[in-house]
Amino acid sequence: MQVVLLAAGNSTRFVPFNSSFIHKSMVKILGKTLLEHTLEAINRSGIKDVVIVVGKDSLIEEKIGSGKKYGLEIKYVILKEALGMGAAILAAKEFLQDKFFVLNAHHLEFDVFAKEMTDLQKANETVVLLGKNGNEFEKYGFMSLKGDKVTEVVEKPEKNLQSWHRIVGIYLLNKKFLEVLDQTPLAHYHLETALSTFAKTNDVRALITEKKTLTLKYGWDLLEIKDYLLDKIQSYISKTAEISKTAVIKGKVFIDDGVTIMDGAKIIGPCFIGKNAYVGTNALVRNKTSIEENAVVGSFIELKNVLLMDNSTTHTGVLEDSIIGKNCKIAAGVISANVRLDRGEIFTVVKDEKINTHLTSFGILLGNNVQMGVRVTTMPGTIIGPNSLIGPYTTVMKNLAQNTKYYTVFKEVREEVRNEEK
Repeated sequence: MQVVLLAAGNSTRFVPFNSSFIHKSMVKILGKTLLEHTLEAINRSGIKDVVIVVGKDSLIEEKIGSGKKYGLEIKYVILKEALGMGAAILAAKEFLQDKFFVLNAHHLEFDVFAKEMTDLQKANETVVLLGKNGNEFEKYGFMSLKGDKVTEVVEKPEKNLQSWHRIVGIYLLNKKFLEVLDQTPLAHYHLETALSTFAKTNDVRALITEKKTLTLKYGWDLLEIKDYLLDKIQSYISKTAEISKTAVIKGKVFIDDGVTIMDGAKIIGPCFIGKNAYVGTNALVRNKTSIEENAVVGSFIELKNVLLMDNSTTHTGVLEDSIIGKNCKIAAGVISANVRLDRGEIFTVVKDEKINTHLTSFGILLGNNVQMGVRVTTMPGTIIGPNSLIGPYTTVMKNLAQNTKYYTVFKEVREEVRNEEK
């Protein structure tokens, strides 16, 4: 058995963390990239043979290497153009065994389902799709079932389909299916069309799960993946960490090498504090926050449910339900509003489309290298593109594209010299 990992997409919906050179699976959480977490999950499943399909300008092979570090043997396939999952699978055809898993490179929960899917495949000599109940028809592929047999597959149905099940994105395929995929006309939903065609004349089974599964379409999906990883951490404090005697650490907290935690700081787990990170005096870090390598948590700031990426620095203020990219500098007094006044679900805009995040608590997504002046406030669901500059005393009311300078203009300032009262 082997696993094919798909890591060649352009990630156009993954704003503001998408890049043509760094695939979204290379985002770091808890000190490792999502791809590394997935490779470790594959190792735990007992499978050692891995094929990774990457884009033509990808840095993944350079960063991951032969797989020896992860107890795996990895081959790489370079896809010249991102044309969908079906095209990516066919690009790896010469390396594929008779039976193989296909999954996106962020499916770090793979080991939870591998054995059960393999057992179902062996019992029926069939293709197996992992699925679950769901109703976000605008976001996913869905399948119709008769018992556990798949009868049809539709990507992003235009209307709600009763009793259909969402496709998770973990597939157990075989060489027989490859023949159908190869004969299916190349289109945006090439794989889904081929699966639907194959199911009409072949046995395709579904494993429907109630267990946690992960998706990574939009930037805010990183919050859920962070939570999944933090739920599994064990408490650990490095001997090289410097922790004040007046600091308070409660719950499961992982504190890596070289961390400094100053007087009066509170860390309420589960939380992760990465290598050489700094937590300032009287800071409060709580509710599944991950502080990555060399990041700085300023004095008197509160971080709740935050992913603070490598080398970013904060000062005083409140950041909640937010993701801060790499190398950001946030000055004193920042406040990220994270709920609507009516406490309803929060919408944002991605690729000019209004998207329901289905979150009722959601602060900001800050791209890499953003700088914020003092006293900046952001509205719920705000996305700020990389390399942007936010001026002092500014309220950000909308999403900002990359390289934007956004600031408040004060039209009038009055200055008077007061006479001393006699």
